[in-house]
Amino acid sequence: MKKLGLTLGLALVSLLMNAQVFEVEGKSKDEIHSIINQWIAENYNSANNVIQMNDKEAGMFIVKGINSITYKNVSGKTMMPNNPYVTEYKTIDTKHTIKINIRDGKYKLKVDINEDYDMSIEDASETEKLIIREQWIDAPMVGKKKELRMIDASIEDVVLIKKELRDFISDKGMSISNYIAEFNTDGDW
Repeated sequence: MKKLGLTLGLALVSLLMNAQVFEVEGKSKDEIHSIINQWIAENYNSANNVIQMNDKEAGMFIVKGINSITYKNVSGKTMMPNNPYVTEYKTIDTKHTIKINIRDGKYKLKVDINEDYDMSIEDASETEKLIIREQWIDAPMVGKKKELRMIDASIEDVVLIKKELRDFISDKGMSISNYIAEFNTDGDW
């Protein structure tokens, strides 16, 4: 299992989402700032702990948090398919940074996942595959067939983790956008 932990902790490139600009018709910079501030308070256990920068005048937020992602535990089930203590799904915590710049009528959102996965491609990168292979080659107490199955399963784990991280980024962007669109500042409730 130590090798599995090493496999999932690959030292590569941080995942960066290209900054997206969202149009917000009819809202001033101050209104957008206030709404996003409320979104942060409602979506994090402690807004005070995650907000690293909140500059209303500059129209900027920097939020650092931790999110959990769950993925199918392919390598664990491949290594020990009959072990009842090896779960079908595994959850890991990843750190993220959300940067938001606000202007009248729009805001720019960028989400960074501060983990070591090369997110520039859908599949595992050649570097990731090489690291995984090096970790499993000549593994003690593992036969050649199982070694090959573990390499494939570990690569599949990396691909599944990347998918979950991409989904997380997409969900954050949509969550903020939907919150602003549905926010009622009229006091009409």
